[in-house]
Amino acid sequence: MSNEEFIQEIIKQGWKIDDVFIIEINDINLPKELFDLCSRFSFLSNSQENSWIYSVDYYKSKLDVAFEWDFFQKSSLECAMNSAQTEEINLFWQNQVPFMASVKSGYSYISYSKSNGSIWTGTEPEYEESAEQICASLEEFKIIFIEHLNGVKINPFLEDFC
Repeated sequence: MSNEEFIQEIIKQGWKIDDVFIIEINDINLPKELFDLCSRFSFLSNSQENSWIYSVDYYKSKLDVAFEWDFFQKSSLECAMNSAQTEEINLFWQNQVPFMASVKSGYSYISYSKSNGSIWTGTEPEYEESAEQICASLEEFKIIFIEHLNGVKINPFLEDFC
């Protein structure tokens, strides 16, 4: 499923989008397939605006927002009790790039694994310890997410993101 098809499908389900465009240059070192998705809009959220997909502008820190793309790492680091925990947190986030966030029923994220392209989710209070793999690829995620939104196949990992 192309990124355009994915975006159009979630818009059909009530998601909001602003400023549709395509940024060509990946000057922020996002994995290519994640950059290709996140470079097509400036804002994309569910109708309640309590779940969203980060745009490239979030990663470039051009937006003045309360919920930055690296919020989960920063929050965990604030709670780290010692240098060993700090190291574990940083090691986890070196491999994970959050691309969706939700505040629907607590803070949660969906992330992209830099090591193999798999898609993960985690929730508060311990974002790293709660992390679970949803699927093996971004392509598979887009299909699962659309099926969930359409009620074809409910996925409990995605309940907070709709």
